[in-house]
Amino acid sequence: MSKPTDTPAPLQSRRKLSEPIESSEFRCQLDHNGRSAKIHAWLDGSTHEAPVLICHDFGESVNRYRNLASGLSEKGLHVYGFERVKKQKNKRSSQPDFENSTLDLLQIISWIRTQEKLHAPTIVATGFMSVVVLVLARIYPRFVGKIILINLPIGHNQS
Repeated sequence: MSKPTDTPAPLQSRRKLSEPIESSEFRCQLDHNGRSAKIHAWLDGSTHEAPVLICHDFGESVNRYRNLASGLSEKGLHVYGFERVKKQKNKRSSQPDFENSTLDLLQIISWIRTQEKLHAPTIVATGFMSVVVLVLARIYPRFVGKIILINLPIGHNQS
């Protein structure tokens, strides 16, 4: 079990002037069983606005949204995204789990708030994570700023 730190050191940082702003990477411990998330942070911005957290759908990667994150960072915002780090590969661990997804997101937001002087992030969420964000906002409203939902998983009858 690793000891959590308040301000982890970046795992890597890279910047190429001819390409979009690249992210720095951090680790966020999710529980005491060794599960963690890799946090991507685009921190070139110098704003006093609330940070932005991108919550991608299962099966996607935060890298899919790097141009969005880079563009927001160039506008002065701090932008975060995350990837869950799997300890082992099996079918059960790759399936969406609503309760664990909600608790994981709460831990990630708590970590971001410690980095951002307790500002609640604006959350951009897609697919399954849209529902997780709505439930989290209902239970913990002070942890969530504005919410932008994309591609909601709402079923409809196609008769």
